[in-house]
Amino acid sequence: MRGTIGILTGRGPACDPLQDWLDTLPSDVRRHRIAGNQIAWQRNEVIRAREGEWVLFVDADCIPSLHALDELLEHDLPLVSGTVLERVFPFDVCAVKSVEPYERYRCTELPRSVFPVVAVGTGFLLIREGVIRGVGDPWFRCGQISPELLAEDFDFSLRAAEAGFPPYLDPNVGVGHETRVILWPGEEGIAVQWPDQTGWLKYREALRP
Repeated sequence: MRGTIGILTGRGPACDPLQDWLDTLPSDVRRHRIAGNQIAWQRNEVIRAREGEWVLFVDADCIPSLHALDELLEHDLPLVSGTVLERVFPFDVCAVKSVEPYERYRCTELPRSVFPVVAVGTGFLLIREGVIRGVGDPWFRCGQISPELLAEDFDFSLRAAEAGFPPYLDPNVGVGHETRVILWPGEEGIAVQWPDQTGWLKYREALRP
């Protein structure tokens, strides 16, 4: 079970539900919190300071289900992610389906069991020691996919696959992703305005209180 969990917190703390989840973990799991906005460097620092046989990255705004870590470890896969949704419309899964054309998975098209993908995000990503050795330092780099994009997770997934460790996604390990919404009162219930990439998008169906 011994391993390291890396929590990237930006400039603030982890969200309360994530902290509650971290408190349930056994004592042989090391928690390594690292603040800042240099994402690739932060992830590399976690790996360099790792203890145990695996590293699990959990972003500060992600909320794993109670047994999410155990469920990923049970697969005995070198590189496997839980299912995290993007925080913006259309709320795709943080997993790449194809490069050309670039396409992410939707929740409605996921299979029922763990399966290989082109790339995964790092919101809840388990990395075994073999992948760490195979990819090599620096594991995470920015600007490799496009000079205008960070894409450190995409680049890492592709390099891991080249080293013989394709990423997998477990659709049964759901991980919550905290986001902001605007609530509007309406005759049919509560309307929710969601963030998108450029502003706010009105959700057209009312939520029943």
